[in-house]
Amino acid sequence: MDTLLLIIIMIVSLAAAFYTHWRLPYHTPNARQLRIARIVLISTGLAFGWIAARVYSMATELNVVLVFITALGLIHVPAAGVLFIKSFRPGE
Repeated sequence: MDTLLLIIIMIVSLAAAFYTHWRLPYHTPNARQLRIARIVLISTGLAFGWIAARVYSMATELNVVLVFITALGLIHVPAAGVLFIKSFRPGE
């Protein structure tokens, strides 16, 4: 049951990550800022995924790869929310 819930959360968080990277070019003024935003998001996601995988591999029987991918995607959820709200601005 825990693995099924983790897979569902992973799918939602990966959808948020894909949405974030798809919408970023529409909201960043130039290629340099786009590259910086992507590097920050991906590196933060990798760091959070690594930490979460280490912690949960010691504490539970959950699949470490699923935990890593879920944590990597969860970092993108706030950015996806902000970009989703910004897409409703007039003139965009």
